[in-house]
Amino acid sequence: MTREKIVHVVPIGFEEDRAVSGLMELGATDIYLLIDEKPGSWGENARRHAERVEERLNQVFLDPSHLQRIAFDPTNYESSRRVVRQILAKEKDAKKIFLNVSSSTKLCAIAFALAATEHENVFLYYIVPKKYNLPTQGQPFSSGMERIEVFSPRTYEFGELENIILDALSRGTYSSLGELNSAILPDEMSKASRAKLSYYIRKLQNQGYIDFDPGKRISLTTLGKARLNPPTDDVLHDTVPTSFEEGGMNGDQSNNSGGS
Repeated sequence: MTREKIVHVVPIGFEEDRAVSGLMELGATDIYLLIDEKPGSWGENARRHAERVEERLNQVFLDPSHLQRIAFDPTNYESSRRVVRQILAKEKDAKKIFLNVSSSTKLCAIAFALAATEHENVFLYYIVPKKYNLPTQGQPFSSGMERIEVFSPRTYEFGELENIILDALSRGTYSSLGELNSAILPDEMSKASRAKLSYYIRKLQNQGYIDFDPGKRISLTTLGKARLNPPTDDVLHDTVPTSFEEGGMNGDQSNNSGGS
């Protein structure tokens, strides 16, 4: 059986765990690591973290031929926009493309989010870390993964039945359409009812909100869970400095390598 292609685009700032965790959680067949090309200490530090990320990926699970390095400037919006658009055009036939918006600068995250609106198979994800390492003192900006938040930048208004389906799945999984039908529409147990339910299930599946394995399992995806519980970064806010100088990192806040 041919494995579905799942692509990740991961810009590397001063992060390591946040660059790797999403790949393991969401699965990946192909990875693009975007490497800071700037000269000077900022770029050198980012490239050092990128080397560590690549070493971890090569040790864990990835075929090196499916890992690509691309140079860019994460503090330049046009550079970030151009690189991500080129990748999205090249990988337009992939099943899913995930863009990591937590591992580099805010300008890079904005470029990613705007580019994602043009593609139905592109999703953004944000890694909430276990803690921020401040001051960094040579460490990555953060450590660990508390959870991953996946969301779509495209607007989509749910109908009444779609909301009922998502609400039911938020309380548990179902093994079949018949079981789900019985739970949410107990007074409409018929072939026509199951056909209607099947239509909306597949519609939500195509939008990336649910996983549907006919006759086996119907459940929310990470994106579906995020839709019901919007993303937040609530980890140790009292330890995050109000300026970069406090954290030992110089520069405008738009250059936030942690994406917090």
